[in-house]
Amino acid sequence: MKMHALLGERARVRKFYLNLLGASLLPAANENLDLFRLSDGFHVGVFYGGPETVLTNKECLRATWLEIMTSDVEGLKAKLLELGVEPIDFYDKSHFYFHAPGGQVFRLAPESERK
Repeated sequence: MKMHALLGERARVRKFYLNLLGASLLPAANENLDLFRLSDGFHVGVFYGGPETVLTNKECLRATWLEIMTSDVEGLKAKLLELGVEPIDFYDKSHFYFHAPGGQVFRLAPESERK
């Protein structure tokens, strides 16, 4: 996945992917790029720049939404709220939806829903 985030959000983006999701930071060929590898092998590239390169949170609502599955939904939700993610009011009230640092939309779901 490739996304763009404001340069000023780099520390929060790194905390989200490294500390909360347990990703590893990979070497990148560009100083304005972070490459994250999640434990399941999924890769996320985050390019940092100014407001002209980044979608607003409102625009992110029309972009692709992703899902994070965890064995501890409430624990991860508490950590996300502590980080200051913006919750999203969505009709599906059985899951927690939020804007991650950088604007990307995620749904938090229990691993028990994995098929």
